[in-house]
Amino acid sequence: MDATISRAGFGLGLGEPAKIAVVAATLTIHRVLVRPESEAKVNELFLKILEHASAGAQFEAGTLWKLDGEADSYLAVLEYEDRRAVRGALTRVIESGLMEEVLGALAGSPDRIVVDPVHHRGARLSDSPLFSFLSVSERIAELGWGQGESDELKAILNELAMLPGYRGAAWGPRAGLTEEIVSLVAWDSRDAFESSMPLLPTHAVRLYRRVL
Repeated sequence: MDATISRAGFGLGLGEPAKIAVVAATLTIHRVLVRPESEAKVNELFLKILEHASAGAQFEAGTLWKLDGEADSYLAVLEYEDRRAVRGALTRVIESGLMEEVLGALAGSPDRIVVDPVHHRGARLSDSPLFSFLSVSERIAELGWGQGESDELKAILNELAMLPGYRGAAWGPRAGLTEEIVSLVAWDSRDAFESSMPLLPTHAVRLYRRVL
């Protein structure tokens, strides 16, 4: 069952061209390590977070991914219309009293990235089925060369969109850091992702599998 909480469906149907558009203006990406004894509670806690986050009209969708081959490393991706909606969702989660339970399940502090504005190509990340894959990379340009880095990434993503097993992508600058570009690409399978990788990668790429 697809447990995504979403207010609007923007995924493209089969056979439609993959177009570039700004759909959700802001993404928040949360990387966390979970205590072994809390592993069984991860899905339940994430659904509780989504329940409060989705109470705002400008919340779009949320998905949960697990680092491929790792037992305790997770990635949560939340989509919003704008950064103001992000602040509202965080306030609701804090006021719910849920944060204490969430932090108690983690091994260390969560790593949070805000990507704004976000560009999309193809299907939305939240349209990816359970057990599909998501590759995540961060590219850091020289000071003042953020736009050039973004243009280069866009050209690469245009090529990836032609590969079998590609589903869609989202990318944009880290909020307040225009030289740091974050990209997320959804794949049907691990093989599809691996076939997209160059022999000599120039940037680190992490692969996640969707679990919720």
